Amino acid sequence: MASYFGYTVAVSDINNDGMDDILVGAPLFMEREFESNPKEVGQVYLYLQEAALYFKEAQTLSGTEVFGRFGNSIAPLGDLNQDGYKDIAIGAPFAGEDRRGRVFIYNGARNGLNPNPSQILSGLWASQSMPAGFGFTLRGDSDIDKNDYP
Repeated sequence: MASYFGYTVAVSDINNDGMDDILVGAPLFMEREFESNPKEVGQVYLYLQEAALYFKEAQTLSGTEVFGRFGNSIAPLGDLNQDGYKDIAIGAPFAGEDRRGRVFIYNGARNGLNPNPSQILSGLWASQSMPAGFGFTLRGDSDIDKNDYP
């Protein structure tokens, strides 16, 4: 089965070098420990722009939950922690307890993204009658409370 590479694409200057970088989601990516037992965990690929229109694959982030659909959505968030590097949210709408969904927040750095999420948001608020899907779509980089943080 295909990984759905390109199902979602986002652009942001992750490493603060003045050039836009590209993030590409592949929510159906299968990790293969053994050929007979692949695990669908999803992946997100980060391509850093090194020169005008020249991108180099710099990093791959993998989901950890089977069928979580990590990389189903990606949203640039701006610089949440005010360290000079832009941060990213990645959705996994069928991850977590009862598969209600999770959103992973990754902080930007000079060489890409910190490989460990700084925060994991879970869709625990949904009632049992609600369908799964927290993190199915994301939108960021907005200062909704006017506190000078995106």
